[in-house]
Amino acid sequence: MNKIKPICITLALTLLLCLAFPFAVSADEPSGKSYADGTVIVNETMLQNADDLSEWFSAPINGTSVTPSWNAETGRLRLTSGSGNNTVVNLTHFPVGMTEYTISADLYVISGDSSLAGMGINSAGVWSKGFYLQLNAPNSRVYLNNYWPDSTSQHTGNSGWSNLAQTYTVGTSKVNMKFVVKNGTVTVYYDDTLKGTENLSMENLGYGANYPFFVMRKSSVLELDNLTVYASGTSGTAAANPEKIGLAKDEIAVKYWQKSDSYQKEGVSCYDVRIIAEVDSLAYAAAGLQILATVSDTTYAIRGGETTTVYSSINARDGDGELVQVLPAEGKYLVAVIVSGIPSDTLPTFAVTPYVKNAEDAAACSYVSSFAVTA
Repeated sequence: MNKIKPICITLALTLLLCLAFPFAVSADEPSGKSYADGTVIVNETMLQNADDLSEWFSAPINGTSVTPSWNAETGRLRLTSGSGNNTVVNLTHFPVGMTEYTISADLYVISGDSSLAGMGINSAGVWSKGFYLQLNAPNSRVYLNNYWPDSTSQHTGNSGWSNLAQTYTVGTSKVNMKFVVKNGTVTVYYDDTLKGTENLSMENLGYGANYPFFVMRKSSVLELDNLTVYASGTSGTAAANPEKIGLAKDEIAVKYWQKSDSYQKEGVSCYDVRIIAEVDSLAYAAAGLQILATVSDTTYAIRGGETTTVYSSINARDGDGELVQVLPAEGKYLVAVIVSGIPSDTLPTFAVTPYVKNAEDAAACSYVSSFAVTA
């Protein structure tokens, strides 16, 4: 979990937000969620600074275990499997349902029987399922495996094997594996060599929580270097932006939007839109909403979305005009930003990226939430 440490400058809690114009109590949840291109979900800096790496990785198969640690000597993440059975290791620091991303890592098999390792997506929480690239170190070969949710294997026989360019040496050699997920396809590379592209729907590739994962034999050690997961966009070509960090567990998330009654402004009929997010702590230096509004193919950046004030409740009016309160989920707080003065004959589409800031002004961003204002 990408935690931001408590600092002296914290969000201030205000009990009630009073509005000049009444908003309806009904709250609509944005329909679309995705990460902005380049948003980093996992990188080496985050791993090295993580408070508890066991929150990032899990061994879902009964009777298996994994111990993640940071190897300061090699500067790599180390995964040590238990003695029970062969296992898969899910990367649980990952937003469930993400369908356009790139994951890349250098894999070092340090020790273990048969010296097998692999990386893939959709583990299904069982051995030899999902979609993954497998390294057999003693034979210096890789193999692409693809199991659909009905357990049908899409690759069978030795025709799926590829020989590595050089002999693999356990303990020192590495293999880079990269998966580019976009538009229902997955393109796989090893050592910058194209292994193949699966033109499959995400329904065929999908297994429940849809976590990326690593393959390990029992009683073995696998080290990962340069592990990076980032939103690579619909084209799959967007580059990772280390200045844009994505939150995998919704420390802040847009929850709903509300439209006000119409009013007159300088002789023009207008309305306001209030966008409401929930934040999970008061320990941040600031919270904010990056807002883009698109009207007739023209996109406008809405300023003023950052705040140091959050709310325990927000005023709204019900259908009878009575004042009621909008409340956050238990243990959370509300962030509200109002886009005002929208002409009544205009129905923009909004793309909203909520974020929190620590003392160093590094913004950690949640999903981009999209919605279109309706009449």
